[in-house]
Amino acid sequence: MTEIVDICRKANEHFEAGRFEEALKGYNLVLEDHPDQAPIHMNIGATLRGLGKLEEALAAFDKCLELDPKDAQAAYQRINLLNFQHRFADAITSAQKALELNDSELNLHLELVLAAINEHNVEILEAEIKVLEPKKDELDERGTKLYSLALFEVANQLSSDPSQRDRALELYNATIAIAPSASMYFNKAVCCMAMEKFDEAEASLKSCLALGEDNSQANFLLAHLYMQKEKYAEAHECYQKVKDPDHTALFNHAIALVKLGKHGKALTQAHKALDKKPGFADAEKLIKSIEYTTDAKPEDDEAPELPKSAPAPAPAPAPAPKPKPKPKPKAKPKPKPKPAPAPAPAPAPAPAPAPQTTATNEVVAHGDADYPVYPYEQLKARAINVQNWSVLEKYLSDEEFEKVFKMDKATFEALPLWRRKNAKKAVGLF
Repeated sequence: MTEIVDICRKANEHFEAGRFEEALKGYNLVLEDHPDQAPIHMNIGATLRGLGKLEEALAAFDKCLELDPKDAQAAYQRINLLNFQHRFADAITSAQKALELNDSELNLHLELVLAAINEHNVEILEAEIKVLEPKKDELDERGTKLYSLALFEVANQLSSDPSQRDRALELYNATIAIAPSASMYFNKAVCCMAMEKFDEAEASLKSCLALGEDNSQANFLLAHLYMQKEKYAEAHECYQKVKDPDHTALFNHAIALVKLGKHGKALTQAHKALDKKPGFADAEKLIKSIEYTTDAKPEDDEAPELPKSAPAPAPAPAPAPKPKPKPKPKAKPKPKPKPAPAPAPAPAPAPAPAPQTTATNEVVAHGDADYPVYPYEQLKARAINVQNWSVLEKYLSDEEFEKVFKMDKATFEALPLWRRKNAKKAVGLF
């Protein structure tokens, strides 16, 4: 017996030092005379995982649990490995079976939460939240993070149901209180906007931007909110911070500039919207309206405006090596008085991150059929709520789809189902 204890101690030392081959030799040596020792099979499983032999590791954990079904550590190791392999459905089944025998084991509950988050299983998550809520002070950093993500996932799912949005908002507030992040504030804002709680939505978007200024989608949504509140100067400022805006953002920016009386800059944005989407009828109408009712010409949004009555300044001596100034345009005769500008058309609604009802006379930016367009990084991080999680690729714009998948949508749809699944897994959209 003393010899066996010494071998186990030495094998454990090798394991702790990362010398997995030597540890495995020791455990196998003990197993030759004691094949029914469940803890040795568990140790072999952990060692095989360290060697990257994952299927053999699972078999060792299974043998341990066959000998001792109540071994919570072996159950945890097995479920953790299944999650590591992204076999989340198997992990859920294994965790539920283990919890029937070890319901008080927090680690098993947390592994079940991790699998359920990745499977978007709200029913399991709701049940696990009830289990973990009274024990949240006992959780370590990883456990607290998983509990927070469980709250966030359930909130995201419930927010698409108008009857569940009060509960969703409650969960968003709970998860923000634990571990605030830009995506949590953003999704809370989307929920608030759907509930017409615009002040709370504005505060949440500002908190989102405070955690990460480089957030185009938050700036876009905040700009849309300011348009609804007729705060056009604030909307203009937010639209300027949207990187690579789509035709909807460009058109709405043009509307804000019209409301501010900056018709030349509005023309520039409207033309950019047309460049993004040729034949965009609302942009064409806006351009015609501005050109008919004003003398405005397209103007760089970054160029400073000069007072209308002031004479053009004489060109300053250009210090080398600055580029030469553009020649001053010839003076035009004073135009005849024209009617006041016609009211600008209503701004196009922002493509909302959460599914929302859209009036039939509104313009919405779309990707595939009825799938709103969202940025790849937001979809990959599951930072927004969509109606159909199984086809995340359909929410990409045509341009971003080709950039991500290295093929167009028609080519992708022609692939066999197994190849499409593998392609989606490779880019994190499965």
